Amino acid sequence: MADIKGMTVSERLLIMDELDRFEEAIKNKDKQEAIEILTMIDPNKSDIVETVDKMMANPEEFGF
Repeated sequence: MADIKGMTVSERLLIMDELDRFEEAIKNKDKQEAIEILTMIDPNKSDIVETVDKMMANPEEFGF
């Protein structure tokens, strides 16, 4: 696996081949799926739910 330290969330999603799946989860307001994906790419991140909530509230701001 690639060293993902220092990568943005989008870069991590891309390198882990999860970007399309994550975009669909955000577009479909599938919070559980989005949380599972982010947890998979960064299991130590403590604010995953907050991040997903922000993205779902305004997906266009995040490019979705």
